Amino acid sequence: MNLNKCLLVFLYVLSTGCTSTGVTLVPPSPTNDHLETARIQKRLDAYFDHIEKHDQGHGALVIRKAGQEIVRRSYGHADPISKTAYQENSLFLIGSISKVYNAVITLKHIEQGLLQLDDTIVTFFPDFPKGKQITIEHLLRHQSGIKNFTQGEQYENFRTIPQTDRTHLERISRIGFDFEPGSDFKYSNSGYVLLRLINQKVANASYQDLLTQFIVEPLSLKHTRIPDSFVEPDIVRGFSKVGEWKITEKPTHPTIPMGAGSIVSTPAEVALFFEALMNSRLLKPETLAQMQLKTDGFKPDMQGLTIYQIPFGERLGWAHNGGIDGFMTIVGHFDDGDVTFSHMSNAVQYMPNDIHIAMLSAVYDKPHALPDFTTVDVPTDILQSYSGDYYSSDIPLPIRIFLKDDTLFAQAQGQPNFPLTAMDQATFEFKMAGVKITFDEPGEMTLHQNGRVYKYQKTTSK
Repeated sequence: MNLNKCLLVFLYVLSTGCTSTGVTLVPPSPTNDHLETARIQKRLDAYFDHIEKHDQGHGALVIRKAGQEIVRRSYGHADPISKTAYQENSLFLIGSISKVYNAVITLKHIEQGLLQLDDTIVTFFPDFPKGKQITIEHLLRHQSGIKNFTQGEQYENFRTIPQTDRTHLERISRIGFDFEPGSDFKYSNSGYVLLRLINQKVANASYQDLLTQFIVEPLSLKHTRIPDSFVEPDIVRGFSKVGEWKITEKPTHPTIPMGAGSIVSTPAEVALFFEALMNSRLLKPETLAQMQLKTDGFKPDMQGLTIYQIPFGERLGWAHNGGIDGFMTIVGHFDDGDVTFSHMSNAVQYMPNDIHIAMLSAVYDKPHALPDFTTVDVPTDILQSYSGDYYSSDIPLPIRIFLKDDTLFAQAQGQPNFPLTAMDQATFEFKMAGVKITFDEPGEMTLHQNGRVYKYQKTTSK
């Protein structure tokens, strides 16, 4: 499970139901431009049929515009092994998008006068280290300095085991700090577990009850909830692919990311939720403005309160993404045209970033080419010659390259490994993260991602 906003160590950002195929259009209404919707349908059909044909991922998406759902589509299969189709209301693990729901609950309590942004957490956790320095706003903005409990080798030892609130609090209180509260920014799931506990305390209610009170009932949602297990008949499972698709055998227990990534829902209901949020139907306009106030003086400079800003050409929108147990998700909104999009994949292969750009390109009628999935076979002896440990003076991130089962893999220090697909004998890609690696002169490697280039040298020791 990875609840970070980063995919492995490489940044995952947006740079610029159903049967297994097809776009479902909502019935015509006076607010819909039917010709425009048909144009979007045609663009997305071509793109996702291409993804399907090359088995480059499986998922579902929704696009809303001006309060109307204009596109609902799935591609591939809910289970790529058995070829089981998605159902109309198949549930996805939405991962860290759950944090936005937690933030809404917190801000509703602030609107009700039960909390304030500058309240310190010592009020709720008297023995928590630095509790007099950490505020509610620090937790919401990832500025508490508390280490992320989902990182580190120990996490794998307990992520599948149900946790009590007391156990969670004790673990996080012992985990330590990356920096002094309020002095920096670092994404942390720990803060959102604490926010969930605080919300339960001030309301004297369960987290599911708070979710129902402030979000599910006001929006008449029918499929958004916190499950007892991530393995239930209406919840699709996560898959990964190295050669063949494999199911995620040991799902995370929902009590682990409770408040940070425990919600299941559909692309349609997540889009409806985010549209309502961005149009001040869940929070007061002045509260929404507080969410959209960017964290001043810290990187990333696009970060607001829980949500973050995303660019598409000259447009700027707001979004949040998630990743857990093989799922990758995103929801975003652009004021231009009142466009909200939601995409969820439980079996990721091709880079989600390009999929999201393709969706927005269709909406705003911008050109976007179909991806090239052409691959080549590279002799094993050449692949073996690339194996080794690589270090860079450009970035403090050692990378190990190794050969396994005739497939070349890369592994950044402290991160999971990932397979590399050959584009030619010296160029390899990991499309899911938009990574390209080229092997130049003997012992030299270049890493490309998000327009950045890092030179590496092959060594035998640090």
